[in-house]
Amino acid sequence: MNKRPFISTRWAIRLAFLALLLVTVWLYQSSTRFGFWWDDPVWYSHMRGRTWWELLLPIPEFQYYRPATMLYVSFFLRNNGTYDAFALHWVQIGWHLLQVALVFAIARQLKLKPWPSFFVALLVAVFPFSYQATAWAAPQQPMAAAVQCAAWLFFLLGTRQQRRWWYRSSLLLFFLAMAMQESGVALAFVPLLLLLVAQLDGLPWTQAWQNGRYWLRHPFQTGWLWPLLYPLVALLFVAGWSQVPRQEGITGLIFEGKTAVYLLQSIAYPVLARLNGYAPDHQVTAVVVLVIVVVTTALLLWLAARQKRLVLALAALGWALMSMLPAIVGLRFSYVSLASRLLHIAAPGIVLLWVSALWGRDGRSWLAWVGRLLLVAIALQSGLLLRQFGQLYAVGTDHLQATIDTLAASNNGRLLFINYPDRYAPKRPPFPLGYWGMTLAPVVVELNEFLPLVTTATAESASYSMPWVDQMRQAEVYDVDLRGVIIQPDELTRMAGNFDAVYLTRYWEDGRFQLQEVGRLAALNSQDCVAVFDETICLQEVALRTLPDQLEVRLTWSTAAPLPPEYTVFVHLGQAGVPPVAQADGDTWLSMLPLADWPVNTAVIDLRTLPLPASSEPLQIRIGVYNRVSGERLAGVAAGERPLPDNAFVVIP
Repeated sequence: MNKRPFISTRWAIRLAFLALLLVTVWLYQSSTRFGFWWDDPVWYSHMRGRTWWELLLPIPEFQYYRPATMLYVSFFLRNNGTYDAFALHWVQIGWHLLQVALVFAIARQLKLKPWPSFFVALLVAVFPFSYQATAWAAPQQPMAAAVQCAAWLFFLLGTRQQRRWWYRSSLLLFFLAMAMQESGVALAFVPLLLLLVAQLDGLPWTQAWQNGRYWLRHPFQTGWLWPLLYPLVALLFVAGWSQVPRQEGITGLIFEGKTAVYLLQSIAYPVLARLNGYAPDHQVTAVVVLVIVVVTTALLLWLAARQKRLVLALAALGWALMSMLPAIVGLRFSYVSLASRLLHIAAPGIVLLWVSALWGRDGRSWLAWVGRLLLVAIALQSGLLLRQFGQLYAVGTDHLQATIDTLAASNNGRLLFINYPDRYAPKRPPFPLGYWGMTLAPVVVELNEFLPLVTTATAESASYSMPWVDQMRQAEVYDVDLRGVIIQPDELTRMAGNFDAVYLTRYWEDGRFQLQEVGRLAALNSQDCVAVFDETICLQEVALRTLPDQLEVRLTWSTAAPLPPEYTVFVHLGQAGVPPVAQADGDTWLSMLPLADWPVNTAVIDLRTLPLPASSEPLQIRIGVYNRVSGERLAGVAAGERPLPDNAFVVIP
């Protein structure tokens, strides 16, 4: 007598699928705090001040015509003109989860058993090229892909049940997907491929040939005319889309071979991916990548043929290639290489190809178990890649959010940012071709333009770079491109007077970015000095502020005459009579503003931080000026012409 299984296959699949959805949410939940980045201020500004009817019409200053997308995004616009970024991110994740569920249902309709169908859903859920598309609130790929998958599922249900309303609903969803993102027109032949799989996959070639002849003679009864309506609808959509006014310069009839190879590498993504990244000196050319893709694809098709799934594998490959076609023929590599989100829509086809090849029909053979273990390994690899992408994105988005908070708190202030990251990428990229970093805040979008997306506060900002400052930027983790033109210290002096504060982005060895206020210039309201060095340099004020594990020292300086280039400042923390336990020596504004560039008779406010030691012994701060060439301290006197011991002004915290 056969024993009943501890849990039925149906319930096992349900529990596994629930676990899959929870893991997917866990992988992406950190993105709900990412807010906005890249060119979001430009993109989201298109929805402001327009009625729902105007959103359905072409927008001449936007390079695409996506009426359904524009209307959808307008639902997240608050009454005060800001956007609900938190909801936008969660709904973006929801679209991705919906696609995962729909792909599982499609796989079942294509006669895959429950567990291989589950692995199709699993690999789509953790498809590594989907991170940018799902974690960023602006892209339309997750939404368009989910609606397309719903269209394909409805088509397959119509084929099985011979119900016309399924077909009609499918056509409507297909049109809606194109109205969300026009590249969906390239997938117009997917229903034909799916119909071939549903009716021919697994059959002997002789029987498939006989069935095909019968279907050609009876197209109405067999439903073979319905797939031909999708290209017709797509053609009508393109005819209208091509005539609407829109901004030029992004799309066109373009073909660059490197673009094609970049996109095709996604087919062989488990082979080409490296969790520890490619070393900077390890160059993998486009030709090598193309050879790997061709060999991998041929091997997958051969394995699928052995599993009697060649029709499914060919249809899956066609699905993937059609998804890539608009970018291959319409975009330049310089654009595509930054946009891994373009590969999100190809995920179902690529994953179906791999599962059809590696999941054996004979589940008891050792080859079948090897294939399943490979699929598990691919899923683990993809999940780890998603985690890496999440950590990479969090570094920049946290920094940008801190900047937005600083701008909002400035109360209509004018802030100057130095060495702010434009783009940053891991020194060891996970794939051989393309840019696998993050475009955080390009120069074409000023930082204060992010404010209206999330707050009603206003501020002004400007960004410049001084690459020689803070060489930690070139540490082992990321390569960073800086915003703004390069300026010299004397230029910084001239510009800083027009701003309320100057901020520098600091870069740490672990890859973190930190926004740090370094100081400002102000009018000289008083001639009083708590200490004078070399009879010229006036220390007007010292203010202390205790931070977590740090002590902020705010110094206000002025000079009555230009200073020589060898003069610089020291700030020591320690006990009297012993070497300091911490120090912050160097030119003002974290070495950006040498004393030789101080403006005469102007208050120079300089902020420095010192790490606080764990010791409970009484500490003091010693401040002074010294000659960096000779190492000698400049003579200092306190108020009343009293000489300073050791030429240092002492402050007790």
